[in-house]
Amino acid sequence: MLVGAAPSVAAGPTRGYPDPPTGAEMTPLEADGQNEDANWVPFVGDHELWCTMHNPGYSGCVSHHDYPALDIGMPVGTLVYAAGPGIVAFAGSAGDARGTYVDIEHDDGIHSRYLHLSAENVNVGQQVDRGTPIGRSGQSGRATSPHLHYEERTAGGAQKDPGVMFGIVDGRLLAYPNASGHTSWWNTPYGTRLRNQGFAVDNSGLYWGGPGVATGDVNGDDIDDVVVGVPGEDTGPHIDSGGAFILYGAGLPEPGVSAAGAERIFQEHNGIPGEQKSNEVFGAAVATGDFDADGFDDVAVGAPAATEAGARAAGEVIVLYGSAEGLLPAPRSLRLVGTAPESGDQFGASLATGDFDGDGFADLVAGAPGEGVQGHAGAGALTVFGGSASGLGATGREIHAGTATVAGGPEDGDRLGVDLAAGDTNGDDIDDLAVGVTGEDTPDIGYPVSGDTGAVLVLRGRPATDARPGLRGDDSVELHGDTRRVAGDARAGDQMGITLAVGDVQGDGFDDVVAGAVGQDVGRATDAGALYILSGSVDGIGPGGSRFLHADSTGVAGGAQEGDRLGSGLALGDLNRDGIADLLVGIAGQRIGTAGRAGAALVLYGGATGLTGAGSRQFDAGTATTGLADRAEAGDVLGAAVAIGDLDGNGYGDLVLGVPGEDLPGATDAGAVVLASGSEGAIRPGAMFQGDNVGSQSRAERGDRWGGLFPIYLR
Repeated sequence: MLVGAAPSVAAGPTRGYPDPPTGAEMTPLEADGQNEDANWVPFVGDHELWCTMHNPGYSGCVSHHDYPALDIGMPVGTLVYAAGPGIVAFAGSAGDARGTYVDIEHDDGIHSRYLHLSAENVNVGQQVDRGTPIGRSGQSGRATSPHLHYEERTAGGAQKDPGVMFGIVDGRLLAYPNASGHTSWWNTPYGTRLRNQGFAVDNSGLYWGGPGVATGDVNGDDIDDVVVGVPGEDTGPHIDSGGAFILYGAGLPEPGVSAAGAERIFQEHNGIPGEQKSNEVFGAAVATGDFDADGFDDVAVGAPAATEAGARAAGEVIVLYGSAEGLLPAPRSLRLVGTAPESGDQFGASLATGDFDGDGFADLVAGAPGEGVQGHAGAGALTVFGGSASGLGATGREIHAGTATVAGGPEDGDRLGVDLAAGDTNGDDIDDLAVGVTGEDTPDIGYPVSGDTGAVLVLRGRPATDARPGLRGDDSVELHGDTRRVAGDARAGDQMGITLAVGDVQGDGFDDVVAGAVGQDVGRATDAGALYILSGSVDGIGPGGSRFLHADSTGVAGGAQEGDRLGSGLALGDLNRDGIADLLVGIAGQRIGTAGRAGAALVLYGGATGLTGAGSRQFDAGTATTGLADRAEAGDVLGAAVAIGDLDGNGYGDLVLGVPGEDLPGATDAGAVVLASGSEGAIRPGAMFQGDNVGSQSRAERGDRWGGLFPIYLR
């Protein structure tokens, strides 16, 4: 075929072709192509889109290709990169119109092809990752101008639509072709600019995950340790394979933990199960709990983008058991998957632990917010794995809104399970589970339906002696901002339940549920964020006694600003040792001085009347009086994940703040965690830990994302 950017004289074939292509001529895309491995613009830089199958207004491209393909203009010698992970099926020249080209077979069976190269840099059979350099552009074969011809084929060789492709510009994700204002490649004009500055963590809507920090006593010394997810960690040639670190509490005064004995956790290392592969984002969620009741907390790590049995982003969870020596090496470990893995489930995007049947063993719940339920895409689900003297069982029980007795019902995009939190809300010494349903659409006064207002589903735990023990959905309740007697006012896009925490904030013996609504508007401050506090009682969680708080509420430190996203991280724990839980709130979108989205944290103290603004304090890295370690910088998103634990053994809860956007020398978005110490009268700033100051087995790299994935609403 002839390929070029010149007028019609160089256009090649003139046979007409339908615009857009029909279903008989291409394979339909799943979720706009986001579930496919080959979904990134195959270059770094700024280049023009030339011929597609048809470019409106430019006759030279009208019938240029007789099948779906893209021509991208670029000088000879420009590096070309793999659009996704896979195996090189061909590299070289067949002596025909294609010239020198590379064919990559991806894990999902799709082939991506890169034609008219001046040179290939890979060999047949070579494993490549998204962003691996595979050759240089050229004008080989029957080409009339220097450019890259990019196409995709099915496993059977049929032509298909490239669909949505991604690129990073100024740290923000762009999705082409709609980033340039067009619904498909086939109506995108000749000359449209396509830009890409790198191959970072895939920030598409495919990936949820969090929180990326947790605390627990893994080595049984009565001092909490810190687990940090690093979902952007590269392992060998594998991009964004992911990992985690554990920082052991040392009983030291500030910062309470020591970096010297820190352990790095990644798959296929030290007995850890699973497989290192690109784009798995292992470490997107972490949790701790004693699953075998041996006195040592165990660690669960989610990889929501892991491929399972060929199903892209079906997800998996790796469990490591604690001991007096800590986690590593890991002679006891377990790999968990969903009950019926499917592409896009994102099993392991959220994790929670609790004893839901009162047998003395912690159980594990894994959220799968992308799970399809009864024909409803992205309705979401969760799976419960029971603890025992031998640890967690390998087979779980799935629960979703279509399960009998569960409140509500499944709908497209509900994202049930986007966050999870456990606690005893009715005082029966058995844990219950709060489940975020952040995409829930609710009725609203003056509107027929408010989209993505969000909701919280509470599932009641039942004793092991019950006919239906554990979490089943019996007596479950769903609450949202439009529920009668729930304080607050729900509107579209509030996203209530995207973060959750459970604890007794009133000291009455009943745990309460705190739900973040990061999209809540406060006055004229859009997306300022707010909190719903749902009170526990002998009857469990209900609408009575609920509270609604935000940064403009009476006495709350700081003030509501546009885009704050207050509630981006939530954790409950006793910071001042008065026996009542206090609340740590992330404000990841807050501007500090001129640094947009630098982030901050807010502490609200519990008391006999619950959480109020009295005595509250706000912390950031930009001021001397409330300063934390380091300094505030644009895009840090401090507070995107938070946790509380007693890291120095003095009985006061300490603060752990994830900073996944922290830039380090030569490593943008390397990420970090910042600590602060609790005490009776104050919060004292502590140290910052990151890949360059933790042990000898680590170094900070671009896109590591210490502390977890960027929240989807900050991308």
